[in-house]
Amino acid sequence: MIAELNALQPVLSAPEAPGPFPTRIAETYGSVDRGIRVLPKTVSGKVWFLVVNDWTEPLTYTIAGLDDFNGARYVENYTEGEAIVKDGALTMSLPGQRVHVLVPE
Repeated sequence: MIAELNALQPVLSAPEAPGPFPTRIAETYGSVDRGIRVLPKTVSGKVWFLVVNDWTEPLTYTIAGLDDFNGARYVENYTEGEAIVKDGALTMSLPGQRVHVLVPE
């Protein structure tokens, strides 16, 4: 865990990216009371996203406000899952109590 946080230090200390980047989650049982936390960061001139699901169940989330990024590919730093920005949004599923680090390619 320490090595992972150390490797992410440039991202964690980067300035917040200008938004807004509204986020919504797909409805599941109990999801009304749950949410995904998204922190957009500007790293080397590109927008990265740190996404946290602190609920125990998986949630599918959509980050919107990405009209300037249509066609961009985001890769999750650890699982190498990916999403392509389409119609100004990207959608991914995040297991419970996990973090995504979405890196633009």
